[in-house]
Amino acid sequence: MEIEADRNGQANVLRMGSFTRHSAIEIRRKYPRELRADLTATGDGYRVARYAVNERRLPGGSLLRSFQGEVKAGKPITAAAGWCAPSEVIYELCDLDSLDGLLALPEIQATRGGFQIPSNGGPEFATVYSGIGNAGDTHLTESEVIADTAKVCYDIPCPGFTDNRLGVDYVCLTGSMLQRRGYPEAVEWFSRRAMNALPHKINAGVIAAIVAASGGPYIVPPDPSGDDAISSLLSAVGLAIMDAKYRNRMAFNSTLEVVLPYWVLEQLRAAGTRRSGVDLIGITDMMIMDWFAIRNAIPRFVYDWQDAFTGLPLAPGAGTPITSLPLTVEFLIYPAGTWVKAVQPVVSLDTVYDSTKLQTNEYTALFAEDGWAALQLCPLSRRYLTQVDPSGVTGCCPIS
Repeated sequence: MEIEADRNGQANVLRMGSFTRHSAIEIRRKYPRELRADLTATGDGYRVARYAVNERRLPGGSLLRSFQGEVKAGKPITAAAGWCAPSEVIYELCDLDSLDGLLALPEIQATRGGFQIPSNGGPEFATVYSGIGNAGDTHLTESEVIADTAKVCYDIPCPGFTDNRLGVDYVCLTGSMLQRRGYPEAVEWFSRRAMNALPHKINAGVIAAIVAASGGPYIVPPDPSGDDAISSLLSAVGLAIMDAKYRNRMAFNSTLEVVLPYWVLEQLRAAGTRRSGVDLIGITDMMIMDWFAIRNAIPRFVYDWQDAFTGLPLAPGAGTPITSLPLTVEFLIYPAGTWVKAVQPVVSLDTVYDSTKLQTNEYTALFAEDGWAALQLCPLSRRYLTQVDPSGVTGCCPIS
């Protein structure tokens, strides 16, 4: 606490923390410049609001770490007093969406309308393995050599080609010119959300194309002695990886990619917390990534597949909150580099005024269109289904 006195020794200023009291009648809370909105500047309120809710400015760089620090320091939770003044209007709208959960694929830019590529990623190694020699038999005994047994040559086939044409996804927003003048925050909010929604729409289409080309799903049953989500999923992934490597005689250290819905992470964590005799309550994302990495797999946890937005009932993302996560999951597996996304930005326009709409004070707030196609460049891409029940038992400890 700091007290300042005048020349007569009377205390007239009292400072306590960030408060300043003048002549015992005025208390001011000192806000830094970045938390003070200039109401005369258009959009300044939104700038200040976005800064205020930015977690990175907090101690530790996040709300969670800041909260943990306050709890350790014993800081109490305080409540605000009531106000006599009328409420101010906050026009800014909350944005929670992001571009997380998009499937990471190598991208190439298409200069034309598509690509011709070998069908189904081209022939497999197994085609050559079973084709050379006499229906796969390349061995001749000494007696067969002496008898001049004919050696069968393998006639190299011509791989077929498939014409993959780019499709397009688009977004178009229209609005009123009076709305743009009177409530620009709404126009900006919808425009930003639309430009996040379009990539997720494209993401759903890309994943659906890979799913359709991968066949199946091949069902991996749980172990009869018991399986929880961790053992069931990891053993299924390990099985799929080993089978793929055997099929193509791949190098032992070859990397395969595994595509899974994002919610599977929580089922794995839930299974870990239920395991007895081991401390798996604090399972981090990095720990889960390591489980896949030791199997030479790169997991891709995605949105826009096996959720409510893509039509799966009782899945995350529905308007009605769910009370449990799905107990089965599909996953995709393919050698790294098998799938490539061809892209072609077609057009991106904003604030377009059309003479035919001026009479009704309307305009095009946003129009964007992107072309894309999923290209399979390697022959192996598979789809599996397995259980991810977090309440299941592990093989070591079946229920008697």
